[in-house]
Amino acid sequence: MMRKRMCPPDGELLLRNQIHRVIDIVAAQDDLRTLLGRVQTVQAEVDKLSSGNAMLQMYIDNLTKQIAKR
Repeated sequence: MMRKRMCPPDGELLLRNQIHRVIDIVAAQDDLRTLLGRVQTVQAEVDKLSSGNAMLQMYIDNLTKQIAKR
């Protein structure tokens, strides 16, 4: 004898959908945290390189001024 497949009640379906949404949101938050960490790392590298570039530019400017005085 074949059994009829019973559908879960609407409330149960709603709860399952909400649970899946929460799981998806938590996963997206984890992905965003990972991306934020990477962005912060890259920003720190950019800041360090910018500082180094500014120092090199000052050095070049000073050398140019010294050469111009000769």
